[in-house]
Amino acid sequence: MFGVVIAQFFTADALLLFLVPGAVGVVLVTLFVTLVHEDDSRGLPKDQLTLGRLLSKYVYKPAQFPDFSWNWLARFLFYFGLTLNTTFTAFFFAERLGVGVDKVAGVIAALGGIGVLATTAGALGGGFLSDRLRRRRLFLVVGGLVMAVGMVTMAFSASSRS
Repeated sequence: MFGVVIAQFFTADALLLFLVPGAVGVVLVTLFVTLVHEDDSRGLPKDQLTLGRLLSKYVYKPAQFPDFSWNWLARFLFYFGLTLNTTFTAFFFAERLGVGVDKVAGVIAALGGIGVLATTAGALGGGFLSDRLRRRRLFLVVGGLVMAVGMVTMAFSASSRS
């Protein structure tokens, strides 16, 4: 979202449109590498980590952990759909809703900000109510329905142009 906000100021210059967000990324990664310190691993015994042990950590048996497996699959499908949606949102606004290309970044930034606020409020409020009422499925179903209504609305929305 912040990248879209930054990029909207450089839509007139294609070179700056790519260089400025890249420079911001380089600065932030450099700050992370220099300011975040981790323990030194050179003192660990060499036999602790082998390729076989490393690969064995990634063996997963879905039948052994069915709840986790269903949760993982549901999240994967949700975020896969969300990624497809957000990837083509700029084209959708420009072509189907008639938003000018120069205004698309601002619209996406505003909607992204509203989305972050709504997600934060829903996560905190839903989590609190879910814990208080000791009901999880109700909130999952309501959240899924709200998401489905939003996606169906977007899918069937028509242009305001004639």
